Amino acid sequence: MAYGTDDFAAGVGGWTGKRNGLTAFSGGAGGDAGADDSVAYLTAVTCATQTQVAKVKCVATPAAGGCCGVGVRLTTAATRGGYWGGHDWASAGAALLTIWKWTEAGVWSSLIIHGSINAALNDVFALRATVNGASVDLELFVNDVSRLTWTDATGVLAGTRVGIIVQHGTGGVAVVDDFEGGDFGGGSVDDPPISTLSANIKTNRNPVLRR
Repeated sequence: MAYGTDDFAAGVGGWTGKRNGLTAFSGGAGGDAGADDSVAYLTAVTCATQTQVAKVKCVATPAAGGCCGVGVRLTTAATRGGYWGGHDWASAGAALLTIWKWTEAGVWSSLIIHGSINAALNDVFALRATVNGASVDLELFVNDVSRLTWTDATGVLAGTRVGIIVQHGTGGVAVVDDFEGGDFGGGSVDDPPISTLSANIKTNRNPVLRR
């Protein structure tokens, strides 16, 4: 199994940009100044299994218009293609917890948004993707607590990379730190238990699409 970690102490040299690039910040990594979404994958990790997981700490949260999250099943193409978990203002119009998706064709969809829980400074996001027949089951953990689940059965993504997405907001910069990810079971991020729908997991809205 492939698995990797990065505390960004040595900068962002271990990352390959899919869209725009990463910039080293004190205590982590953020997006290029002035860019929209900055998307990158951990260069050394190519997942070998159908179940992938990625985890990152959000050490600076953007204001309106930004996003901060972790991704699985990414490709190496110069796109935002992948499944993402964290917070995305474009999805919710706020910092509510979200699982969203970018296709390789550049189509964005908000898969599920939590009805009441906002992302907070120093939250740790962990997103897991598990193949289930022709579908992919997604689960977002925040600080080791399962908060959202979604099953994607339409245009299922099949990339082998894990990574991060950050975007500056109108009032600040999104910065992440302490990334780890790869094949599930390869590292400490597999500690959160596999869970089922519970009172922690809300609210299943219809996907919102944009181009």
